Amino acid sequence: PLAIMLDILLPDASGLGLLEQLKLDAATRHVPVHVVSVVEERTRALALGAASFTQKTADRQVLAGLVEDIRRAQEQTVHSVLVIESDTARCDAIRDLVGNGVVTCETAENVADAVAVFSAKPFDCVICGGTPPGGSMTELLERLAPLARGSLRVIVYAAAPLPAQAVSEWQQQAENTVVRVVYSQAELLEVTSRYLHREEAELREDK
Repeated sequence: PLAIMLDILLPDASGLGLLEQLKLDAATRHVPVHVVSVVEERTRALALGAASFTQKTADRQVLAGLVEDIRRAQEQTVHSVLVIESDTARCDAIRDLVGNGVVTCETAENVADAVAVFSAKPFDCVICGGTPPGGSMTELLERLAPLARGSLRVIVYAAAPLPAQAVSEWQQQAENTVVRVVYSQAELLEVTSRYLHREEAELREDK
């Protein structure tokens, strides 16, 4: 299918559980899943890789907009990722890992640069290599969230374990902001592929 519209309240299973299965399966990971439900589980749904979340109580205009978003997404052939990393070697490694013909990466070295680049064009997700220079993760999220077109998806690629309380605060910072922390290249590639709805065939064989 080109896309899936999913209700969380299924008669025989958990919609969120099904969403997770779809995003873990390489055969279906690339299919955008749009969650439409009366249950307010926006943050969990987006964190699991849903392309969008819409309340079932929304009016027809909102639902019509969702259908239009699905149509436009089918026309999108290239995905854009913003990489925030001051270490040149690490930045190049991230770009080499996630970038290819259908994913382009632009870079920023600090919070101010990231805000400037992000405000100039839409990005499908942001990869931040730990605490961004020139500010904090909290400041980065606060400044990027209002500029996002739809949900803001941020992947923190950390070199060392981060305090659980800080991660929890980031995840709860904004309704349409999803923060995922990863510690390995394998995790980074898996989460990026989930957020960008990348088909396994689009990845190089060494990935």
